[in-house]
Amino acid sequence: MGGDLGRYDTPIIKDPSDVDFAEYLVIESTYGNRLHPEGNAKEMLAEIAAEIDRNQGILLVPSFAIGRTQELLWYINELESEGRWPGFPIYVDSPMATASTLLYQEVEEDHDKDMKIVMDEGNSPFRQDMVRFVRDRQFSKQLNSSPGPWMVIAGSGMCNGGRILHHLGAHLDEEDTTVLFTGYQAEGTLGRQLLDGAEQVRIFGREMDVRADIRRMEMLSAHADYSEMLRWLGGFKEQPKKTFIVHGEPDASLAMKQHVEEELGWTGVEIPVQGERFELS
Repeated sequence: MGGDLGRYDTPIIKDPSDVDFAEYLVIESTYGNRLHPEGNAKEMLAEIAAEIDRNQGILLVPSFAIGRTQELLWYINELESEGRWPGFPIYVDSPMATASTLLYQEVEEDHDKDMKIVMDEGNSPFRQDMVRFVRDRQFSKQLNSSPGPWMVIAGSGMCNGGRILHHLGAHLDEEDTTVLFTGYQAEGTLGRQLLDGAEQVRIFGREMDVRADIRRMEMLSAHADYSEMLRWLGGFKEQPKKTFIVHGEPDASLAMKQHVEEELGWTGVEIPVQGERFELS
């Protein structure tokens, strides 16, 4: 099973492991019809941070607890080491992200070469003199009355729940707020509405004007694009009996099916629909 396939050449964790055989394969298709844009996440983050510092604003980052949060902290740590981080407070306001980050520090066998080096040098991107991990709900609420500049990374990544909603509810209608999306936003989510340019949204039953600057950092997505998925699939010595394309919007799943059939020459590629059954022999 491929499941959610990670990306190559990303910091902290090793690249996806090669697999050369499976009788039956289930693989995602989140970005089955897209390639990730070229770009430098660290440089974009540096530019946004400089704007926030200059405007004494607030940077809200809806982020998934596993992967995206830790990568953001990695780049912030690099910028700080280079003397290019403005120095305003950074908060991770997510119990799950806090717990996950602690695990990231502990699983040394999964660290890539660069992560091993910074950890050995005592320069962890998760050190608490650089970032404050918020556990207390009351502090999370009080944070919204604090003047900028500051940055908060909070779940959920698509703004469909979690503490990020409280921060958005407090600051989305302010022009000195920037909301930075770093991952995929599914149809029907608040995150997708904001990325699509909604001028008004509803949060906790209240209509809010969107005056914040909405930004997107697509190059930080944790999901492989179709070229990266084909790279991984290309390691198979023979095609599976059946390959199931899942976890994607209809256009993306169909495009991924076509890529697999046309570029790898595989047959038996299916896009299951809800409730459909397959007999595996």
